[in-house]
Amino acid sequence: CVEGVGHGPGLECDQAIDFGRVPKGVVRVRSIRCANAGFAFEGETIAPLLVTGVATDHPPLAASVRGGVPAGGFPLGQEFFVDVTWHPGPAGPLDGVVSVESPSAAGGAVRVEVRGSRSGLPPCTIEVAPDSIDFGVVAREGAGASISPSRAEIWSYDPATTRIVFTTIFVPREGSIVEVAYRRACMP
Repeated sequence: CVEGVGHGPGLECDQAIDFGRVPKGVVRVRSIRCANAGFAFEGETIAPLLVTGVATDHPPLAASVRGGVPAGGFPLGQEFFVDVTWHPGPAGPLDGVVSVESPSAAGGAVRVEVRGSRSGLPPCTIEVAPDSIDFGVVAREGAGASISPSRAEIWSYDPATTRIVFTTIFVPREGSIVEVAYRRACMP
């Protein structure tokens, strides 16, 4: 039995990325983290990691190294990112592979699984109605709020600028993160 430690550049990347559910007509971008995870003995200098290409096996996917590949390669320990763009086609699942190609990778490339699904629903749209709110006469200094299960309307008066600021926050369902904020300022 022969045992030992190899040294030199080595390509290591995330094992998978998931786009989740993507609405019809929406393009999504996710990133794969990669690095030169090679090995060098103490005091030894090794060649940088060369990335010779990035490929996908699924036409609605496109991938490229963020910022391009440096002419001299990636030094030991340096991370880089591969940005993957998905232009969803018909509704259904996405099962694809992005290959990051390098002569330092076993088999010439590291394969990263890509998953997701295209929902049949169109992307969400928000309509602000009414487009103006008349608060009537407002005190020189003050603030107020009106809150419903799906919308919070907040107003405040800034005496330094004599502006009334209206902020409307839409919360489409209980427990969700604020998705859209609408804010405008008026001069009295």
